[in-house]
Amino acid sequence: MKTQANLTLIPGTAEYFEARRVAFALIREVEAAKRVTDRAPMYVRGGWDEDYGDYEPIENTGPFEHLGEIQTKAKADRFVVETLKAQNRLDVLGISRWEAEAIIHGASAEILMEERVLVHWQGLTYSDPCAYANRIDLELVRPPRSDCFLLTKTTHYWGFRPGLPGVWKETVSVVLTDRNEAVSRCCHSLSEARDFAEQVRRRYERAA
Repeated sequence: MKTQANLTLIPGTAEYFEARRVAFALIREVEAAKRVTDRAPMYVRGGWDEDYGDYEPIENTGPFEHLGEIQTKAKADRFVVETLKAQNRLDVLGISRWEAEAIIHGASAEILMEERVLVHWQGLTYSDPCAYANRIDLELVRPPRSDCFLLTKTTHYWGFRPGLPGVWKETVSVVLTDRNEAVSRCCHSLSEARDFAEQVRRRYERAA
């Protein structure tokens, strides 16, 4: 059965369920390989080194190479990518949502801007429960086969806030039809994020 034909299969047919079964088996295989790499040491003991009187450390590449091979195999199955995208678990394959779209639909997104702003709250604490924005991601893309532009701002938080865990993120997206306006809005958002990070840095310097 050809993986490339997966999306043309008719739901409810034996071929469709077989394709789904293969996809979930691949996902489980990738997850198992990731668990192995999470526990694997970076180095293993090699041969005896006469000069140093100890065993020579060797980089433990085996588990990571195996994971890469399984991920490559899984990314070739569009049902796998489609399933993980729907589950918001593309990190299992180490790909972005736009890479997933390219695999699923055979068309790539046009990425106009990708920026990441880190915010360092070193030494700054507050007595009242509060949340800290410690990273701001900005992304401006034109989705596949679209004339619109999608500006997405994701703010990553850590701290305390009623009803929310200690680490979370908030995402805001805006759809724009004019390319110049989209780029201008993205640059403005990036400037605001950098200004915020600079304010935090100055507060830290005063606190120190």
